[in-house]
Amino acid sequence: MLWVKFLLFIIVPVIAFVITIPMWRRGGQWGFRGSVLVVCIVLTLVGWIVVGNFGGGLGVCPNGSVAVETTWNGVPTGKVMDPGPYYVAPVIGGAHAVNLQLQARTKTIEAASSDQQDVTAKVTVNFRVKKEYALPLYKGYREAWLTDVLDPAIEYQSKYAAAQFTPLDLLQKRTDVGDKMLKGLKESDTLAPFEIVAVNVENVAFSDAYTKAIEDKMVAAQKALEAENKLKQVQQEAAQTVATATAEAQKIKIQADAIQAQGGSGYVTLQMIQKWDGKLPPTLIIGGANSSPFQILDVGQLVDK
Repeated sequence: MLWVKFLLFIIVPVIAFVITIPMWRRGGQWGFRGSVLVVCIVLTLVGWIVVGNFGGGLGVCPNGSVAVETTWNGVPTGKVMDPGPYYVAPVIGGAHAVNLQLQARTKTIEAASSDQQDVTAKVTVNFRVKKEYALPLYKGYREAWLTDVLDPAIEYQSKYAAAQFTPLDLLQKRTDVGDKMLKGLKESDTLAPFEIVAVNVENVAFSDAYTKAIEDKMVAAQKALEAENKLKQVQQEAAQTVATATAEAQKIKIQADAIQAQGGSGYVTLQMIQKWDGKLPPTLIIGGANSSPFQILDVGQLVDK
């Protein structure tokens, strides 16, 4: 940046001088004075506007950031400027903005599960830089604090958290994995300059062979659950059948006991008479006792006789 500043202060006056040559070639004191005036105006504009865009001179710190003032060789002076316009010495000074707004850092992590299965996942960490740490953070790491401070912590905590979960849990409990990473990042001493807001875990993946094994296991578990539910259903239906049969047998026993208690055959005869609709059956089967043969009688013929 320093050579750019010096280049501007050397080239721009030369260009301005060449442009104003026709003015002082016309002769006269006014032409020379006009050339000097134009050169001074150009130098002033360069010092306040152009050079300011490169860190020196007049600049504006954006909202949600602070500007760390530096010397000509990039060393912080210790001054931190709030959002708004600022001024630092042209050429020998500069300013570097540090973003204090909510930011997201996404990393693809390669880790291992609790049973040493390789796993990859996309981890996104939402964070803010604390204002009081803007100066020491820039002083210690310049613009490399993301790669030198935040990224190693994200990778370490991601691997540590993944090692506490089984592969199946890594797939099904990504929120719990993210909470474990969030807790570790918040408690990390190296991340004191940052406010860690949230951690999201996405795109968890294993090797093709292990992924198929997990899928097969889940399918087998689902089938086992279906078979267990079917067995319970069959057992329930069998229990209902037994209960129904037991109730029916109990009913028959109660009726038999009641018949026996009320006179046996006489009670049966009474029940038959009460149920009889007044019509004789076409045939009767008699006999059969003491090994005698059955006889079928025509009731109609008996009635006629």
